[in-house]
Amino acid sequence: MTLKIICICTLAVAAHSDLKTKRVPLWTVALIGCMSLIQLTMALTDRTGTWTEVLLSMAPGLLLFGLSLMSAHAVGAGDGLLLAAAGPVFGLRGIAVMLMIALGMSALVSVVLLLTKKADRKARIPFVPFLTTAMGVVLFAYP
Repeated sequence: MTLKIICICTLAVAAHSDLKTKRVPLWTVALIGCMSLIQLTMALTDRTGTWTEVLLSMAPGLLLFGLSLMSAHAVGAGDGLLLAAAGPVFGLRGIAVMLMIALGMSALVSVVLLLTKKADRKARIPFVPFLTTAMGVVLFAYP
């Protein structure tokens, strides 16, 4: 539980940076990656997890990163890297639910921004704040 809370706090810093500069600091990805390594070590030592589960928990983030590369960075690469790094901490179910919540929230905000004419179709909105909020929801829904 402590790793998840530290992960959310680190993501909050990344979300602030994403809102201000549209960039995700690399040190936040590295710190969350270190937490994932700690989680992996504990899971393998206690025999409560497997390498397969870890790799699967990273898959949604890696797919998002791949989408970033294929779309000429229309989707932010940092979003995918953060999601992949957080995978082992939250597990596949947590990451999948988190991604769905974040995508739903960003779609809702996008529609509101379009309807109120505060943004046009080409506007880029930061995704990490949605991931951070979704992580908070997952933390309390799947402790």
